[in-house]
Amino acid sequence: MEIRGDTGVLGIFGHPVSHSLSPLMQNAALEACGLNMVYLAFDVDREELCNAVRAIRALKLIGVNVTIPHKEGVIKYLDEVVGDALICGSVNTILNDKGRLRGFSTDGEGYVRSLAEEGVDLEGKRVLVLGAGGAAKGIVLAILKRRPRSITISNRTPERAEDLLKRFEGMERVKMEAIPFDHEALAGVMKRTDLLINTTPLGMEGREPLRLPLHHLPEGAVVSDIVYKPVKTPLLKEAEGLGYKTIDGVGMLVEQGAMSFEIWTGIRPPKGLMRDVVIKALSELDT
Repeated sequence: MEIRGDTGVLGIFGHPVSHSLSPLMQNAALEACGLNMVYLAFDVDREELCNAVRAIRALKLIGVNVTIPHKEGVIKYLDEVVGDALICGSVNTILNDKGRLRGFSTDGEGYVRSLAEEGVDLEGKRVLVLGAGGAAKGIVLAILKRRPRSITISNRTPERAEDLLKRFEGMERVKMEAIPFDHEALAGVMKRTDLLINTTPLGMEGREPLRLPLHHLPEGAVVSDIVYKPVKTPLLKEAEGLGYKTIDGVGMLVEQGAMSFEIWTGIRPPKGLMRDVVIKALSELDT
C-alpha cells in the first residue's frame, strides 16, 4: 500500500486498541478494492474522546470505527445518529459526511449475519445474552427483528440490564427479562436456552475467563462468543467439550467491518479476503 499526500484516512477509536485486527482486515480490503485510503488504530482515553472526535473533522478523516469503551459515550459528540444506532444508543461507526459526523451501528446486524453464515435461524429461539454494553444493545435489537421466542439479559451490574430492557420495551412482542449474574439464576435459565451469547470482554486475551454452568443447556443449544482473540475462548472450549455447537467472534468482526466499509466507501468489500486475513493473523499468534 502506497501512502501519498492525498491518501484518505480511516481508523478505529478504542482503549485499549493495540490488540485490534481491524486495521489488518480493513487495509487488506482497501488495497483489494484499489482505494487510496489507509486504516489506523487510535488509542483514545475516555477523557480525550471529545478531542478525538473533533479531530475527525479537523484532520478530514473519512470515518472511524468505535470500540470499547466509547460506543455509548461518543454519541453526545456527533451531529447525527441514525438507524439502529439511534434506537440502541450505541455507535460503532462514524462517517465524516462533508464535516457532518454521522453515527451508525453495524454490530447487531453484523452479528446476526454471522449467525446466518453458520446456519443459525433465530426465529422462535430462546436467547440468553450476557452483558448489557454497546455491543449487547446492538445485538439484542437485531435479534428482536428476527422474531425470537424470548430474550434474557444477565449483567454484573443489574441496573444496566434493566436499562437495556426498558430501551426496547414494547418494540416487539417478545418475552424479555433480566436476571442476576450468578450461577443459580443462570443455571435456571440455561435449561430453556437455545442460544447463549457472551457480549462481555470476559475471556478476551488478558482478561479473566467466563465460567458458567454450561451443562444445564439442553441438547442442541448453541454457544456464541463475540470475543475473537483468542478465537477459542475458555467458554467456547468448555462448550465444545460438552458437545455443544460453538460460534466464535471472527464472523461478527468481519460482517460488521464489511458493513462499516460500505458506509465509508459505498463499495462492498471482499469478505472472504477479510476473513482469511483475520484467520491467518490469529493462527500466527497461536504459534
